[in-house]
Amino acid sequence: LAPLLSEAGALGNKNCRIAAMTTFAMIIETHPKLIKTNPVVENRILINCFAKDESIKSEACRAWKLAFGAQDTDVELPAPSKIYAIALVPLLSHSNADIANAAAAAF
Repeated sequence: LAPLLSEAGALGNKNCRIAAMTTFAMIIETHPKLIKTNPVVENRILINCFAKDESIKSEACRAWKLAFGAQDTDVELPAPSKIYAIALVPLLSHSNADIANAAAAAF
């Protein structure tokens, strides 16, 4: 999972982020408890739900809703766990402004 959580995945450029969210969705389909037991995975998917780019945002929201059993048509995202925010703090000063802004919006 490590590459999916770093700049090579969920914190990388547009294509890396989309690919990471698609991969997380596929993993969640077979391991639905992954997001609920790993706050960093939860964090990376959630911050991408707040990306400015619609492609990233829609794929992240799809993975998030899949993880929480929500319908794709649901407008609101299911609430995250209480510990997801711990992993957001370092991302507030991320070198990629979109990541930093998404982290702030995810708070």
